[in-house]
Amino acid sequence: MKTGSHSERRSRRSHDPIVALDLYLERLAARNEISAVVVSDPGGRFVAGSGLLHDLEGLGQLGASVAHSGVETPDFDFITRGEDFYASRMDVRGRSFVLSSVGGRVRKLVDTKGTIERILSLAS
Repeated sequence: MKTGSHSERRSRRSHDPIVALDLYLERLAARNEISAVVVSDPGGRFVAGSGLLHDLEGLGQLGASVAHSGVETPDFDFITRGEDFYASRMDVRGRSFVLSSVGGRVRKLVDTKGTIERILSLAS
């Protein structure tokens, strides 16, 4: 017997890797009770993300800056809205990405990175 959340998860899928990543990040944010989560490239270019009331592109830029140099941007407080901020680098088939979150840490980071890698590898 399928539960409502399992049924919803199965029906909210996409063959487009970026749309699939957006849907995954939406579920990830809800499951981890975080305000926003973004995947960006090392230059801060937004790839995908989820979160209301946050500048997701700005979060991607902030995450790339912090993950690369450890330096916060001048708009750190504006982007994070005073919430906890985390950024982590990851490699997917020789390409680097940054996973950034506001409002809490992504739990099971190794599993999360593995899922993101599987989704993004479909784009290659």
